[in-house]
Amino acid sequence: MIVFVVICFVIIIFSLWLINAQNKVAQKLKDEGFDPNIKIDRLAIDTKNRTWTLTGYTTTYPLDDIVDCAVIEDGISYKPDHGVLRAVVGGTLFGAVGAVVGASTASSSEYINSVEVAIWKKDSLQDRPIKMSLLNSKTSKNSLEYKRAKQSAEAIVRIIDKHSGFSERKLSVQDDAVEANTSVADELEKYKKLLDTGVITQTEFDDVKSKLISKL
Repeated sequence: MIVFVVICFVIIIFSLWLINAQNKVAQKLKDEGFDPNIKIDRLAIDTKNRTWTLTGYTTTYPLDDIVDCAVIEDGISYKPDHGVLRAVVGGTLFGAVGAVVGASTASSSEYINSVEVAIWKKDSLQDRPIKMSLLNSKTSKNSLEYKRAKQSAEAIVRIIDKHSGFSERKLSVQDDAVEANTSVADELEKYKKLLDTGVITQTEFDDVKSKLISKL
């Protein structure tokens, strides 16, 4: 009984200390002019000053320095409504992260071990994004906990895409082709190589081809 009381006391003290520490950080950022008008989970965005941060961080970052973001489930990254993203080492098909839209390759397991949001800044290494964990233990895919984590992660990515400078450069074949100022034939040749090397599937190639041809 005494041990239980001591443990409860320690938990209470730690919780109060954590709340106090978080309040001090929030006040520090506020004193520096950070006034977030968008908050979801640990993400806070000040659209007026175009800065953002995560709960617990002692500094803010420019929204315009974000070059990509994605949901990551057990190591598989994707953009909501855009299929699974598979990293291309050294690739630049879709921004600095180098990822292409692919068919779903997520695990067929009934359980998931982690759900994260990864945010890449201009100075981030490809494998060193800022990560926000929303689920970090083995959980059934049918559970409410997993569904909430997934929903929150996808909402966060959509918000970042909408308000960051990177949202101006859509992750789409059409914009990629225009920005690169290359011909449709050149684009088709590039994606044909990806198809031949197995990076994308025939279905994905056909979808890209259809979108490019529609621009003519």
